[in-house]
Amino acid sequence: MRVQLNSVVFSPNGRIITSGSDNNTIRLWDIITRNYKQTLVEHTRDINDVAFSPNGRIIAGGSDDDNIYLWNATTGRLLQTLEGHTDYVNSVAFSSNGRIIASGGYDDTIRIWKVDTGATESARLEADVNADGSVTIQDLVFVAMNFGQIGENAADVNEDGVVDIQDLVFVASV
Repeated sequence: MRVQLNSVVFSPNGRIITSGSDNNTIRLWDIITRNYKQTLVEHTRDINDVAFSPNGRIIAGGSDDDNIYLWNATTGRLLQTLEGHTDYVNSVAFSSNGRIIASGGYDDTIRIWKVDTGATESARLEADVNADGSVTIQDLVFVAMNFGQIGENAADVNEDGVVDIQDLVFVASV
């Protein structure tokens, strides 16, 4: 049976290749020995994207099951499940320091996740002015409804004291 591979990524040290596929698995191979290492199986639907943390210790997988799973790259132990997308997760990426994961979904949202000491919480994007965990048209409407307001206001994204065209442009560009 043929399996479609949707994502392939090298570990930061270049020793491991990790793939995500349509059979709900993430597989790891040692590039030096060319040996299969392990399979990560917690996802229940097609894997769309995989990513390594910059230090190579964590693997993230985004899937059609609407979730992001994080595994220990050495042991294959599931560390966390990030839930919040309402449709397929198409892409996942770690920040350069490995403390933040960004995910993009078929639900037209980008979500930002803060990961530290085993705890996960949704971190707020600047353009997420209504603080619902994602940047959508609702944020743009919120800024438009507050257009012209002066003083402290969540819609004043650039914090210049007035909700104006610059705030609208910023939210629209995200």
